[in-house]
Formats: sequence, C-alpha cells, structure tokens
Amino acid sequence: MSYTSNSSILLLEQLIANKLPDEYKEFIELFTNFLIAEEKKDTGNIFYFDPIKALLEKEQIKKDEDIYYFEKLRYLVKEDSLTTGNVSCHSNNSFIEIERINSSIIIAGYDGVYLYFDPLDNFSVWEFWLDDGSVGKIADNFKDFLSQYDIEYAE
Repeated sequence: MSYTSNSSILLLEQLIANKLPDEYKEFIELFTNFLIAEEKKDTGNIFYFDPIKALLEKEQIKKDEDIYYFEKLRYLVKEDSLTTGNVSCHSNNSFIEIERINSSIIIAGYDGVYLYFDPLDNFSVWEFWLDDGSVGKIADNFKDFLSQYDIEYAE
C-alpha cells in the first residue's frame, strides 16, 4: 500500500474518527523512513518513529483477522490476558479503564515499549510496557513530549 503523507494522515484520521494533533502532523513531515528520538535526561530511553504509512500497514493477528499497526495495543492487552477490565498505570500507581487502551493510537516503539496517544485524554502521550502490561503517562501532549526528547537521527 502506498500513500503520500497527507493522504495517509487523512486516512488515519478517518479510521480513528478524530484529528491528530498538529504538532504530531508537523513532526512526521521531518522523516520519510524512520526517526530516532532520545530522552534528554540521558536515561537511555529512545523511541523509533515509523512514517504514518507504516502505522496503516495491516498485520494478521489471527487466522482471519487483520489489524492496522496503530491499533495493535488493544489486541496485545486482550491476547496476553493482562487485565480483566483495568490496566495498571505505573505513572501514578493506579489503574485506567481498558477502553482507554482500546482507543489508543500507537505512534512509536522500542524494546518492548510502545508509545501511544490517548485520544480520550486530549491526545496525551503514554507508554505501554509489554513485559508487565502496564501503562504510564509521559506527557500531556505531543509538544511536551518533544520537549523532553532530542532527534538523534532521521531518514
């Protein structure tokens, strides 16, 4: 499947029935193939961002069930049976409802951690840790997230 960036953005916005944050739309124009962002605090935390067209690629999760990459998180939570209705939130030692995961939009990842938007929380930026199935809020919005990270490489 081949998309231009603008048509890919429009398609994703149609699929999620919502507008992506302007800061994110500007950010994805910075690269064609991938971008690596590293946390400024020298923690070693990095994220690999794929172009928007990669978020729209489909993958088979079951014999007759394909999903878009951007919606993979809701299936990881269900398939791993990590929760029965709530998901552990490591950023404030509480829980969030699984509906928050079901509406999530994966935008990046690295080494068992997915970075995603939570449209139900004004497109705040969260992380999902695959090893324990917990989530944590990183930033209130994409602009705040970007202020915490440096672009190490873009192609």
